[in-house]
Amino acid sequence: MRIAIDLGHDLNGGDTGAGGYLIETTVNRQYGPLVIAGLQKLGHTVCNVTPTQSGLTLAQSLAYRVNKSNAFKADLFISCHVNAFKTNVAQGCEVEYISAKAKVYADRICTQMAALGYVKRGSISRPNLYVLKYTNAIAILLEPFFCDTKTDCNKYKIGRASCRER
Repeated sequence: MRIAIDLGHDLNGGDTGAGGYLIETTVNRQYGPLVIAGLQKLGHTVCNVTPTQSGLTLAQSLAYRVNKSNAFKADLFISCHVNAFKTNVAQGCEVEYISAKAKVYADRICTQMAALGYVKRGSISRPNLYVLKYTNAIAILLEPFFCDTKTDCNKYKIGRASCRER
């Protein structure tokens, strides 16, 4: 399978991510390469569609990701993020999708993320998200935890520490 991976927001410019106890762009760039490596190990062809240019506007950043995925002719598009709401209010994992085919992936992946100890918020239809709407591939957006909730961040930090010990 041909899979496009988007590591979420840009480090600077008009498309920066959320902040809290952890910074979304930092977290995305920590777990995203693990997703890429895991998919490659399973035999998939993976293309990182995250912009390499700095200072892009939001529109430029989103269009870059979609255009690169479409040019790659991806079968599946995965956008890696972390969630934010209000400090220490919301918690857990969710996967956002736009189509019935994408919901199948969203449900499975959300279940796997919840198995890591996060509250399962479920799969959520998000038909207006640019990267889900304009990508030709089946598209999902991962929100494994809330970066502004201490309990979620602590679970992430413990998980990262156990990965480093292996």
